[in-house]
Parts: sequence; structure tokens; C-alpha cells
Amino acid sequence: MSAQGNQGSHAGSPKSWVAVIVMLLGFTICGLALVMDFNWLMFGVGAGVTVIGGLLLLVFDAFSDVILADPPESQTPAR
Repeated sequence: MSAQGNQGSHAGSPKSWVAVIVMLLGFTICGLALVMDFNWLMFGVGAGVTVIGGLLLLVFDAFSDVILADPPESQTPAR
């Protein structure tokens, strides 16, 4: 452990990562649809999964679960 105590975490919560993984799955499905002679149905499914992942990000409030640490004194800009 460091002597300065809690330095914060940039990792986010597990539920936020689930939402990010859902969005990545949607982007992957869309990408596969593009290289498979542009399969419209598969592209629509991928876009739907991506939208669901975005809604999960909003529901899980993923943008506020990261704790940012203050920079060390040696990295603060001089004034």
C-alpha cells in the first residue's frame, strides 16, 4: 500500500464493463455484416445490440463511476 492512501481508480465498475462489452459485441456484429457482402439483417441486429449497450451505459450511469485521482505535486503545471 502506498503511504498516500487511496489514489482513486480509473477502472470503472463491473456493470459498466458489461455495458461496454455489449456495445463492442454490437460493433463486431456490424463489422462482420459489412465484410459478409453487407448483410442488412445482421447489420440491423448489430446496430440494435449497440443501441442496447448505449442504453445500458445510461442506466448504469457509467460516466460517473470513475474516481479520478489528483495529480502528484511533481506533475502539476507551473503558474
